[in-house]
Amino acid sequence: MDIITKAKLRNIGKKYPVARKVNEKWMLVVSNCHPKEHKELKQTFKRADRVGTEKDKTCFDIMNNDFRLITEIDYDTQEVFILEFLTHAQYTRKYC
Repeated sequence: MDIITKAKLRNIGKKYPVARKVNEKWMLVVSNCHPKEHKELKQTFKRADRVGTEKDKTCFDIMNNDFRLITEIDYDTQEVFILEFLTHAQYTRKYC
């Protein structure tokens, strides 16, 4: 898949340096992943869950759930948009 907003994720690494290497690895795996639907994505990312009311928003657990990466995935065009990078507490306040 093509990560459209890579710069946004790299900038997050400046705010949360502890997550930088994990984010880089995530980008590499996602770039080489080509699922046709969410069910296929879960074969690679077991803990990738849909979030919110929009079915194309997906939440990835980063660093054993310390952080949550919220994305929008267009499976037809194979594009991934980085929407938010939240701490676990921020995610809980916003989505739970």
